[in-house]
Amino acid sequence: MERVVKKSNIIPIIQADIFARQNIGTVEERQALLEQVLKAKVENPQGIDHTNPKCWRDRVIYDNTQWLVDEIRSVAFELSEFYQQKDPTFRKTTQKENQHLIINTWTNVNEPGSTNSLHHHSGVSFACVYYLQGTDTGRLVFRQPGIIFDHSNPKSPFSHHTSYAPEDGDLIMWPSWMPHEVMYNESDRQRINIAFNIELVDESKMSTGEVK
Repeated sequence: MERVVKKSNIIPIIQADIFARQNIGTVEERQALLEQVLKAKVENPQGIDHTNPKCWRDRVIYDNTQWLVDEIRSVAFELSEFYQQKDPTFRKTTQKENQHLIINTWTNVNEPGSTNSLHHHSGVSFACVYYLQGTDTGRLVFRQPGIIFDHSNPKSPFSHHTSYAPEDGDLIMWPSWMPHEVMYNESDRQRINIAFNIELVDESKMSTGEVK
């Protein structure tokens, strides 16, 4: 009698991916936004306190950025639909017809020689960053939380850290719980980006935050 080979039941445990889009915004749109960022830095050189050394940070809402908001919405719903297929629990809590976004944002201007320490974005669904100036300003490194203490075998699936070298105009998004850091800016140019916390909410929470 031939032995029947059974298939395993697959129960998702952990998965995180980087969703990247390049060349977001026209040359004119990006230049206009960059000029607004630099003007905001001049007008409020102290910024906000919670930042890294050699980094100016502030919460500024800029004019004429609907092109960027539209792109962020598109990527966020792409992530949502992707993980609904991967994670049954996430699928149950994020019904597409009830999805809205709360987007909170801040700007980072990192000087040459700066770095961003290891952290994650708590309490939200996705983290996102848009690079006005990113080329050669330091890799964004994602630390696999299961191997932060280096107790893994390289022959185990996904047992590695991942890095991304941003270019000017890149927009990237990932699950917010993923630990990440930015390597030293060894270039002679500022790393200028706008970061976003994105929360998927239903209509009952639409009274708070910036709903898009």
